[in-house]
Amino acid sequence: AFSRLYTCREAFARALGLTASQFIVLIGTAYRQGSEGVTIRALADHTQLAPTHVTTEVGRLISRGLLIKQANTRDRRSVLVRLTRKGEDAIRAVNPLLRRVNDLLFKDVSRDEFAVISRFLEKFSLNSEYALAEIRRSQRARSAAE
Repeated sequence: AFSRLYTCREAFARALGLTASQFIVLIGTAYRQGSEGVTIRALADHTQLAPTHVTTEVGRLISRGLLIKQANTRDRRSVLVRLTRKGEDAIRAVNPLLRRVNDLLFKDVSRDEFAVISRFLEKFSLNSEYALAEIRRSQRARSAAE
């Protein structure tokens, strides 16, 4: 199922000439920017990508004219990211395909069913971070013992 979802993400990205990671950052920005923009941290949390990866992809999307970055007046340590007009046009262009695919993906899935899977995935995502940290610790311990 995750592989199929990734294939869908790649198709949406290809429709815009982007990579899958660039697409998820672009659509995540559209979803979370509000009227002022979204921080890299909030965007990373929303997309479940590492903040460094989000920063890299934001830079690439800025160079393509799809995003802009500005100072965060509430927190000078961070920046806010927003769609440009070109970015908004890209979202509008891919939206019909996105809607058709999502209608098929979520056909006959109730709001309650979706809420359950959403809660599970949030927990699973956090747990996977702990699991990967344990793998890294185990690898370091094995390397140190050699």
